[in-house]
Order: sequence, then structure tokens, then C-alpha cells
Amino acid sequence: MIIENMTDDWFEGILKATVDKTATVVSVEIKPGLEIGENYGSSTFRIRIHYKTETDDGTGGEKVLHAFAKLPPTVESHRAFLDSHDIFEREAIVYNQLLPEIYKNSVAKNVPSPKVYFASGKEETQIILMEDLVARDFALGNRRTGFDLEETKCVLEAFASFHAHSFALRERSDLSLEDFKEQFGTLGTYDMLTSPSVLALFCDRASGQRLLNALKAHLGGTTEENDELIRRVEEYMKTDMRERIVSLMKPTKFSCFVLGDCWVNNMMIRYEEIDGVKVPREACLLDFQITRFARPMMDLAYFWYTSTCREVFNNFDAVFEFYYEEFVKWLKLLGSQMGQTLTLSELLEEFEAVEEMGFNMSLFGLAVLMISREDFGEDYGQGGFAEDFPRLVENVLNGSNGKKVIDRFVDHAKRAMKQNIL
Repeated sequence: MIIENMTDDWFEGILKATVDKTATVVSVEIKPGLEIGENYGSSTFRIRIHYKTETDDGTGGEKVLHAFAKLPPTVESHRAFLDSHDIFEREAIVYNQLLPEIYKNSVAKNVPSPKVYFASGKEETQIILMEDLVARDFALGNRRTGFDLEETKCVLEAFASFHAHSFALRERSDLSLEDFKEQFGTLGTYDMLTSPSVLALFCDRASGQRLLNALKAHLGGTTEENDELIRRVEEYMKTDMRERIVSLMKPTKFSCFVLGDCWVNNMMIRYEEIDGVKVPREACLLDFQITRFARPMMDLAYFWYTSTCREVFNNFDAVFEFYYEEFVKWLKLLGSQMGQTLTLSELLEEFEAVEEMGFNMSLFGLAVLMISREDFGEDYGQGGFAEDFPRLVENVLNGSNGKKVIDRFVDHAKRAMKQNIL
């Protein structure tokens, strides 16, 4: 799909099918969506569709639909990489099939995902057209500091709902596990995180070495504790991380469909202003391009290490218990047998079994996730992701956010040492 094909007639057909069968498009405004650094897997656009409708008495009115479109990236090497892993096909299956199925007949008042008007993963029409959540007072979080406590709770409520509904769908299915997974196509049959090309990004030694060098420059020789931390990270870099990450992908009794890509910009928070203060009320999960059948605690580990502020990260026990209570609440509401028996210690054990995934994302990806616009050089996009990301990491670490990356990563490494990951 290219932007030139998004004509008034095309939009009108979608409005008639999903909004109002009498809709007639008056005009369409298309503007760039997210800025560079806010998204890596798509070209994005914000769209205002002005349209008219008719009523039974012959009267009508003009309305505005605020939409957000995701198209394939314009960088050919990036697009080829994403196509090789069925990225748009995955997300289209989630919106067209998985989410409607798992929330069918649900007691949930709010489904923690945007309304989608059209989703296609076919090569010639790859596009996700959804509501623009900004029009409903949703906003992205601060990716350089991470979510605060109240924002984190909103996100964990959304995760708990999504994970519990997904698990309950699997639990009540009469199909074998393999047949259950196959009905959702590539979501269930192909775990892209086991792919060598994806592992090359998530366990990229070049990016990790740049972070290690920055650690040495900032902290080397300052204290015995910091020197020990640096030594542990250096030793970790010498191990076979890819093999261990792949081993974490083996299904367990907890496995269900998960979000997959759980950093700050793949979720939005709706705020209400109370006495001049913006108060977080709910979270919406976005970007299901890496959704797959996996262990839901991987979502939490990924989110915990990439998307929480330092205060929240260092208050793990209380915040994890909050997720547990929400998860069990939903399981019980959905009639799940696990909801009657699952203990906090059992779920914590499952989290700790996959926690290395989260630390891995911090070691190799935190710098890129905290990037600023000025960190993108003129050569960005001239190679593939594997060539671009190490350069971006180096630019971030040498830029205005370098110290912030180090500060957050040190907290992560200290917990990793405590958990015997390092």
C-alpha cells in the first residue's frame, strides 16, 4: 500500500463498512504521524476524514473521523527485513481475528487496543488503519525516563486483561495445542524471536560492546562495586546469549498469545486533568507486529527493563504483586481454572525464569529506545537494521542522553546480578 492509493473513494468504502453505511467523504487531510525515533517498523500518518451521513428522516450531518495509518517503512532494506518475518500479516491477524476472538462475550468494559477500521497484511495492500487515540486524550509516555508508578499500573492492567483473555481462549478450546495455534496462522506457527536475523538484533554484540565501553568510561575505577558490575557485564557478553534466549521460547502451561514488543512507544495512556494535574486512567496496547504464542511473563520482563522509570523498577515486588492480582482477577472472571489455583510465588517463579529476556533488551536496546532526533545521522537507513542499530547506539551514548542510559542500565545490571543473570 502506498499513500497515493489512499483516495477519498478508498476511505469512503471503509467508512461505509465500519462506521455508517450512508457515509460520504467530503475531504481527507493526511499528515505525517510519528517522528523519527518514535517508531521503527512503519511509516505513519495522522488522518482527518470529514464525512456526511444521512438519517432515516432524510437529514444528516458532517462528522470527523480521526484515524492513524501504519504503512511499510520507506527504507527498502528495513521493509525487506520486516516482510521476511510477516510483520504486517501478524498485526492484521491480531486485529481481524485474534482480538475479536479473545474478547468475544467478554465482561471487559474496555478492550485495551485501538479500534481498527481496516487491516491488511497482503503485500500489495499492507496497511493498518485505526483510530487516532490522541483524539481521545491518549498520549505516549516519556521513553527516556520510563513510566511512573500510576502509568505503570495502567499498563499492567492492560497486560493482565490481554494475557488473561488470551490464556482463557486457549484453555477453553477443544483443539489440540498445535491445531489451536495453527488457526491463527503465523502468530501460532512461527516464533520470529527464534530467527537468526532477529536474534542478531536482540543479541547484537556490537551494540552491547558500545554500551560496555560507555560503562567503563563513566564508571570504571570509581568504586569496587562499579568495577564488579562492569566485569560481570563483560563476562556476560562472552556467553552464548542467543542459545539461552531461544531456550526461553519453549511453551509452558502459561503460554498464550502475547504482545511481544513491549517498549514505551507501543502503549499509550489516557489522561484526565484534575485540578491542573494529568492523571493516568487507562492504557491501550499498540503494535502487535511481534505478537506470537509465547510465555506472557516475557512481556512483563521486556516492559520492566525497557519502560519503567528508575523508582518503579527498583520497587519490583509491590508492582509485580499488582499485576498478579489483576491477572488472577481476570482469570476468575473468565472462569479459568488457573485463576483458582495460581499463587503469587508460582507466577514470580515463571517471571524469573524468563527475566533474562528483559535484561537482554536493556543491554542491547535501551540506548536505541531512549534516542533523540539529533542522534540519527545522515547515514541512517542506508543499511539494514543490523547495520543501523549499532551506529544509533553509539550516537545515543555519545549524545545528550548517554548519561541517562547509563544510569538506568546500572539499575538493571544491579538487579541482574541479584537475580544471577550476571
